Amino acid sequence: MLVLTPDQQDLLLRLALQRYLQRLGAACAPLWPALAERLQDRYPAFVELAVQHAQRHGLADGLCVARYVNLWFVFGPSFDEKPGYEWAREILSDGRRGEAARAHQLSVRTKEELGRRATPKPAGPAVPGAAVGASGLPTAEVYESSEEKLAAAMRDSGRLGDLLEGSLDELLPACDVELVELALKDISWRQVYRKGEAADAPWQRQPLGAFPDRVRVDNDMTALPPELAVLSPGRGTPATLVVRTRPLTLCDAHPRLSLAGAQGLQEWRGRDALAVSLPLFDQSQPGTPANGLVPPLAVESSPTPHLLKLVTCGIRDAGLPIGELNTRIAVYPAEQWLQVWRLAPLSPIALPEGHGAPPAAPALSLKLERDGQQQDHTAWQRGFSRLPALLHDSLGKLLTAWERTSGVTGGRLEAESALLAGQAGLAWGWREGPLGLAEAPYLHVDAVLELIACALDLRLRGQFDWHGTRSQLLLRCQGRSELRVRAQRDAATLALPAAMQPAQTAFRFPFTLELEPVATEDLALLQAAAPTGAISGACGLRPKTDGPGLQWFANLKVEAAGAAFAVADPLLGGARQARPLLPAMTLLDWSLG
Repeated sequence: MLVLTPDQQDLLLRLALQRYLQRLGAACAPLWPALAERLQDRYPAFVELAVQHAQRHGLADGLCVARYVNLWFVFGPSFDEKPGYEWAREILSDGRRGEAARAHQLSVRTKEELGRRATPKPAGPAVPGAAVGASGLPTAEVYESSEEKLAAAMRDSGRLGDLLEGSLDELLPACDVELVELALKDISWRQVYRKGEAADAPWQRQPLGAFPDRVRVDNDMTALPPELAVLSPGRGTPATLVVRTRPLTLCDAHPRLSLAGAQGLQEWRGRDALAVSLPLFDQSQPGTPANGLVPPLAVESSPTPHLLKLVTCGIRDAGLPIGELNTRIAVYPAEQWLQVWRLAPLSPIALPEGHGAPPAAPALSLKLERDGQQQDHTAWQRGFSRLPALLHDSLGKLLTAWERTSGVTGGRLEAESALLAGQAGLAWGWREGPLGLAEAPYLHVDAVLELIACALDLRLRGQFDWHGTRSQLLLRCQGRSELRVRAQRDAATLALPAAMQPAQTAFRFPFTLELEPVATEDLALLQAAAPTGAISGACGLRPKTDGPGLQWFANLKVEAAGAAFAVADPLLGGARQARPLLPAMTLLDWSLG
């Protein structure tokens, strides 16, 4: 491999430019002999100055530069800076036109201008440098002939300031389209889950409704959005995007439409490219989570990418060319999911009588649908059914902690509880944004919760002997918290965690303490102050802690409980002491999703 130093590259570029100037000067001299003769020794400098002006206008392709320099021979040096040539300045200054398009439009306008200024000429063949009009300018025929001869002489002249070959080697004809439309063929199959505002309103599948399902490109918008979003039915059924092209003027090879994606490369040319139906497949393969819960709740899946390209020469007689269009097409799964469940309160718990025999699972009804089709929900059913068993085991540990920490004997626990009791529904799926096809979709999520988050009546009993007193202690925790809310993510600008924040709640139920003295031979009397501590927790629907998506959850914990006890004894005097009743501990940490 040959490696050149920067100095060597500069030297080669200077040599290439000198060769180009000599070649261009030699090509123009016989086309415009009168001017070349008049300039004499100044002729090379005239050509070089014209080339420098071309480069200032952003022209670098050898043939395009030559066509610009040719206009100096027609209109005079620096013609585009003079009054009356505003049309040339407008064409040259607009970078949205490619080099070939600018050179072509300059040529078209030049022939129009020469035709407008010309007077009738005598019959006979055009002779370069000889046939001129009354304005002193050459005729349009003379100019057109000069362009053809110049293009033949400057073929393969490369790019100025570059050692690579040029992209143009001939005068290209006008080739462009005036309209390109991309439209989804059919969206009537699109349905989504919706629930009415009334508490008893059912979830129903309803048509999605209208959205911008097409994009047009014309002279008012000469570029496609960088990415288009298409929702595909999936499971082997594609969405269909129809591309229609209305040509302005075309060459033999254009338009050329191509689609590259998961299905390989497909291409259409000429008339076959004027109306094409593109099948777009969603190739995403969602795996099965380790917990076996399918589908995971509200996970934003990655789209299947495609690349669409429409190519013409991008040359038209006037106006901005559309030329080459490129866009990515992201294909998302259109499937819509619904999960609805209803859970009854937990059965009463009494320990130690019922210890070791968990209560029967509360009544649970569960429905899981995808686009109106029932799905297997065995794993979800099993997950919800674990909730009462986990709580039963935790309360058994709480009873043991009560006896060990407080010092009571004959401890007992009784509890009536409801946790996530009631009905909840969650619908989710990709939906188009306000711009439809022209912007990325968003994962729509709709959660409707009508739940008793937590209702608890917990009673811990036991006999407490201290400083000659005997009492029955009752440590009690009562409270109720509801979660009746609708949380929605209905815009791409709203982050999923923020949108679902209302779908969870926290609660805290303080302890109370009751003392019932038991008669003894001693005359001492036990008293207790209000206890510290509480049972707190949270539940509902939240973002997953170990990955994308959402999960149902419930957690309960004990905040350490204690109380100050005092003994009044008429014979021995009083005693006072703060004693712990329960340690801080986690009662329940359950999640599903």
